[in-house]
Amino acid sequence: MTGSAAALLARYREALTDPGAATPAAALLDEALARCGCGRGADRHARRSVTTAVFDVHASPADADCAEHLTVARYITLFFPVEDGPPEEAQALADRIRVAGSGSDTVDGTGYGGSEPTRQ
Repeated sequence: MTGSAAALLARYREALTDPGAATPAAALLDEALARCGCGRGADRHARRSVTTAVFDVHASPADADCAEHLTVARYITLFFPVEDGPPEEAQALADRIRVAGSGSDTVDGTGYGGSEPTRQ
């Protein structure tokens, strides 16, 4: 975990009471900070990383290892905007998926465009 991620997560210690939540939260935040292009700020990414990690603890199998926890957390990060976010975020995700499926957007040769969720 980077020093900036540790500082951002420090204020959320009370939410990260489960020992299994801190590692995915730190990994998600490091990934978000490294790839961020949204301009919404590091605090927002920290909040989302903590929320996702708390849900991950309950969504992952009881015997999940660190890599499995991180995989579940990444899925949660991707689908939170669809489930609980504003309708425009869900629409934007749907549009990106449609473009990816059509093969018409090939930023960086991935076929998935250059959006922040795609990069993450």
